[in-house]
Amino acid sequence: MSDGERPVDEGSSAAETQTTRTDRRWLPWTVVGGVTAVAVAAAFVVVPGLLDADAPAEALPPSPVATTTPTETPTPTPAPSCIVSPASGSWHDPRAIDLPASGELTTTLVTEAAAEYVSPHGVDDERLALIAQGPWPEPATLYVVDRATRAVAWDRELASSGYLAGTPETMPIDDILISEFVGTDDVPETRLTAVSPRTGEVRVERTFAGDTVAVIRPWPAAGDWRPGADWPLVVSTRDAAMGLDPSTLEPRWTVTGEEYGVGWFEGGVPFDLTGDVLFVGGHAVDAGSGQSLGWRIEGRPVPTAGHVLWTPIIYDSVDPYDLAGLDLRTGETCWSTEVLSVASDASRLFVVTSAGQLLLLDPATGEVLEDRGEVGDVRLELAGDVLMLAPRLSPDLDGAGTSTLITPEGTWTTELPTSAGPLAASGSQPLVRTGDSVEAPGRLLALDPATGEEAWSIIASRTAEGVFVDTAAGVLVRTQKLPEGRLRIELLH
Repeated sequence: MSDGERPVDEGSSAAETQTTRTDRRWLPWTVVGGVTAVAVAAAFVVVPGLLDADAPAEALPPSPVATTTPTETPTPTPAPSCIVSPASGSWHDPRAIDLPASGELTTTLVTEAAAEYVSPHGVDDERLALIAQGPWPEPATLYVVDRATRAVAWDRELASSGYLAGTPETMPIDDILISEFVGTDDVPETRLTAVSPRTGEVRVERTFAGDTVAVIRPWPAAGDWRPGADWPLVVSTRDAAMGLDPSTLEPRWTVTGEEYGVGWFEGGVPFDLTGDVLFVGGHAVDAGSGQSLGWRIEGRPVPTAGHVLWTPIIYDSVDPYDLAGLDLRTGETCWSTEVLSVASDASRLFVVTSAGQLLLLDPATGEVLEDRGEVGDVRLELAGDVLMLAPRLSPDLDGAGTSTLITPEGTWTTELPTSAGPLAASGSQPLVRTGDSVEAPGRLLALDPATGEEAWSIIASRTAEGVFVDTAAGVLVRTQKLPEGRLRIELLH
């Protein structure tokens, strides 16, 4: 894809005002990473205690052993001026899935629908959503499925460009938010509808100008960070961000990219939200009021391993980039290091440094907790307790390569497509995908965590017959094309 536009900044915590804006040039972005650690330590200053100042000098005994023992009073350790902010919310591993270790899967038919493909989404702990999309401009259909019984609880027809803008699993809201284009080319409008996850009943709806309205969610380096209950509800169009009243969807405040001199990047102004701070192309804004906080970063925030880190906005780049710890109070960078690839979960932060070292870092300080040695130019994938080291995507690679998988039971290598990652982890079994080809269909492989041998497999993609398997939202969804534009939708468990 083509490079976007990115303004040139004076520094990651430079002060700014609403009236002074600078143009910036945006860099292309990709999820590749690694790290060289920078340790942050507090210094203790020791000051010797003084003898009694009122005692005359001649009163001191001639003996080399003084009658009064000097005391030492340590200076209290000052609080660090820069503290990497904890990430508000909770970690959810979208790659965790519960399947039989034997591979003896049960198939449950969800429905047959007029559609070309299906996208699964998490709703909450009890429900998941499947959006069956037909050819544009045919309307899509939203199916809400009970996770326990795997039966359709209710369904709802959506507009042709309708999609889930937010759910209780992805945002601190009680309802499912549906975004649907309802305008015309001349007068573009988008309707945001809040419906009950249990019944599909409409709670409230509101129409906004523009051809798209999306809820701003955390942008994670890997996995899925669920926002905390204290996060405000903030949505964006291509040009503006709005803080909404969750009960009425009425805008409380609005900010635009134009106010901050930030243009479109990949189809719209880059907005990011972390806790109560909204970022407009790196400019920090109070997400409760829409007021500028007076500082900015040269990138975007990333909730990672329980802390708020930040990286440059890049796309399709194989070059090293900086990973840094961010203090949301001031915009200060507490530590920074150059990386090739990053993988994280609720508390662990693995990186490959620009020198090719595999490290486990402390996200609060950047300190090296473990040095696992040189691994070269690889990308990291983390699913459950499985850490995968695979060749990074590169034009020089022919589509296959040797990957190393590290599990609690053992470490071993296997040949996999360069695009393969642990799509999921079922218990301790890593699940990876092979590519679809003329010679053989793509397969979903479950590997023995101790040996790396195939434990079981199923066909995951067969383009000629229209069979596809997806592992999103913690479930295994299989679709198969039927005659007359229909699609068979199944859950495997």
